[in-house]
Amino acid sequence: MTAPTSAPTNVGGKAGDSEPLLSLRGLRTHFVRGSETLPAVEGVSFDLAPGRALAIVGESGSGKTVTVRSLLRLLPRSARIVGGEAYFRGRDLLALSEREMRRVRGREIAMVFQNAMEAMNPTLTLERQLTEHLVWHGVCGRAEARERAIRALADVGIPEPERRIRTYPFQLSGGMRQRAMIAMAMLTEPALLIADEPTTAVDVTVQRQILDLLVKVKERGTGIILITHDLGVARYFCDDIVVMYAGRVVERAPTQDLLDDPRHPYSVGLLDSSVELGDRNRPLTPIPGSPPDLARLPEGCPFHPRCSMAERPACLSPQELLPIGEGRQVACWKVRER
Repeated sequence: MTAPTSAPTNVGGKAGDSEPLLSLRGLRTHFVRGSETLPAVEGVSFDLAPGRALAIVGESGSGKTVTVRSLLRLLPRSARIVGGEAYFRGRDLLALSEREMRRVRGREIAMVFQNAMEAMNPTLTLERQLTEHLVWHGVCGRAEARERAIRALADVGIPEPERRIRTYPFQLSGGMRQRAMIAMAMLTEPALLIADEPTTAVDVTVQRQILDLLVKVKERGTGIILITHDLGVARYFCDDIVVMYAGRVVERAPTQDLLDDPRHPYSVGLLDSSVELGDRNRPLTPIPGSPPDLARLPEGCPFHPRCSMAERPACLSPQELLPIGEGRQVACWKVRER
């Protein structure tokens, strides 16, 4: 199967790119809960070029992590990918066999999981966990794998890597575990790195170190997808932002454009309810209400019950993601009339 000749959007790509590293089109992932079907991801599309970083932002439960786990086909048994295409280097990941996917995971696409303590095996040393996939993928033998692992730990700022490599995850601090996860992910020099909340539960000093490390990874030409609820983190090194709500993309834009002038009411709410370094005397305005139950989504725009701009009957109709300018799309009829 060959990749499509056109891309759904230039968000995440550079002008003139003949083919993006990753092209996601109309991804739909549903969960089955008893007799109910939950549309956790519904029609998500974006492109990502090599050496670019794309942030996916939204509240907990908006579908961010399910989207990237669908790409890697790392979903629980209750989940089903029911539609869409995910072209990576010309291959549709959703059409590959499980055996073919195992060759992609960890080597061509790597993921840094949100909770390093849960993602790493507490009964295995760092050496075992960092070298195993190098040997399994046939990248090198065990001796060279160990040398590479030590260098990788040093690269991510872990002191005394020759000693630390013999330790277990529970013997490391939270920041060291997170950096070890990044080292593990980068050992095979993947073309695409997915980082799910990589700065969660670490102090601001370690957060800065992790972000600087991701900047270096991006500069090597690696494409990055960052899952985050922190818009300050997205501002730091991401080129583009996808805003998700209730499993749907509600806005896509270059990072600076979106943070300077958010268009969708939900994007405005996310910015108004967050604080960044340097914000002084700016009141925080929380988004009223709660995210909807996916089994009982409201009619039309899923955000309209919480939206201060909502108008009936227009907001009771489905909202398509349509362009509003160069490289920007928004799913709100009222905003498009501006």
